[in-house]
Amino acid sequence: MNDNDNLWKLIAAGDLLPAEDLLELQSEFIRNPPTHQDLLKWLVGKTAITGYHAKVFEAGHNGPFQYGDYQVQERVAKGHFEGGFFAKHVASKHPVVLSFFSGDDVDLRWKSLNRAAIACTQFASPYIVRCFEAVDTGEFKFMVLEDFRSKPLTEVLARTGHLKPKSACDVIRRIGLALQTIHQTGNVHGHVATKNVWVAENGNAIKLFLDPDYQFVPLITTHQDSSIGGGLVDYSAPELAGPNSHPDVLTDIYALGCLFYELLVGKPPFPIGDVQERIQQHATQRVKPLENLGYDKKLAQFVYFMMAKD
Repeated sequence: MNDNDNLWKLIAAGDLLPAEDLLELQSEFIRNPPTHQDLLKWLVGKTAITGYHAKVFEAGHNGPFQYGDYQVQERVAKGHFEGGFFAKHVASKHPVVLSFFSGDDVDLRWKSLNRAAIACTQFASPYIVRCFEAVDTGEFKFMVLEDFRSKPLTEVLARTGHLKPKSACDVIRRIGLALQTIHQTGNVHGHVATKNVWVAENGNAIKLFLDPDYQFVPLITTHQDSSIGGGLVDYSAPELAGPNSHPDVLTDIYALGCLFYELLVGKPPFPIGDVQERIQQHATQRVKPLENLGYDKKLAQFVYFMMAKD
């Protein structure tokens, strides 16, 4: 038995292709039997398998490639879901992202995540990165999310410094509509920030992201005081600094105002100081006037209205 024979066995065991498709590929390939590496390249070129599948077969493994109703296609190499998988729903061929969860506390976290995921299936909006379901196969636990190839708005601002008023208004309109969808279901987001606004790779789509392991927390009315210091203080309404506080519709609007200000100016309203100092500034100080930077008075008043302290 040669290497190609072993590879065909691995591919069959990987359960990536229907048996009849596999037989057709074998008969097409048999006329010119190259090395095993060439076989895998040939299969990738035929789109019968992906580059990730080829690497797994090359290493002598047959998977796993199937997780519940989903078949993995490629590893996510960077970004928030790094280490997860681009995948497809086997029956519908719909592209998704699988984000896996592990760790000593995974069972405890999973109960909350599963409840949150069920709530988030209600959020049918073109301006929200969709969560489709939480899956527990017994051996693996993962969330199924929309395959939205994008980058966080923080990367855009790092390159451009700030956005022009028209572009900033467009971002805020879309994120405002996303929040409206969430609020109409009786939930809140609770973590509005540039890192959770994602821009499509072609720049044409902008969506609000809800992190399956963190951003969902407010949806089950469990507030963690440590979240104030988790990079979100720049968007945190003053009342969230109090004991037993939790996000609500108004704190989402305040955070949206802070986001708007940052898009126009290129930095958050109160960027200087440690966490406690910035919390105090949010509670007691006015932002530097946008009019002094040349922005229209009506636009500035709209930002101030969203960031009103009472």
